[in-house]
Amino acid sequence: MPKQQGLTVLNLVFSLSIVAILCGIAVPNMNHFVQKKRADYALNLIAVELNYARSHAINSRQHTIVCPSKDQQKCNNDWNLDRMVFVDSNQNEVRDEHESLLSLHKGLSSQHRVRWRSFGNKAFVRFDLRGSTLFQSGRFYWCNDTETIKRQLIVYRSGRIRKVAESQLQASCG
Repeated sequence: MPKQQGLTVLNLVFSLSIVAILCGIAVPNMNHFVQKKRADYALNLIAVELNYARSHAINSRQHTIVCPSKDQQKCNNDWNLDRMVFVDSNQNEVRDEHESLLSLHKGLSSQHRVRWRSFGNKAFVRFDLRGSTLFQSGRFYWCNDTETIKRQLIVYRSGRIRKVAESQLQASCG
């Protein structure tokens, strides 16, 4: 009778325990990695909206605003709400019926906080005909619930946008 080859129960238990230990080490790190990527995505989305609004303001020669809104009319301070980009032709900081809604983006989940802090404490970012923010420089702060992951985006008064490197983050979440 030929000798049978295979795994003993002891070999199988030993192999499965090594796999379980490796999974136990990798899963928490993977969760942190996923949260960091969500943070990057959220700030990249805001940067795209700001760049789009700035580009539209320059190309169309119209004042353009990016802001959060509950009703797609008035700007709100809660940047976790849906965000709209609109033309503000009469510069009253409210979207009137005759003013175009250029884009509308879904708000972020409640597990994250996005705050906008700017010179003049405005609830919006406005770009003028040259693409500048009319002396409204500021910073977007993104934080998760535990504030273990933070991201920041700087908006200069020239209208240019820059992501802040992790080594240069301000301590608070805005």
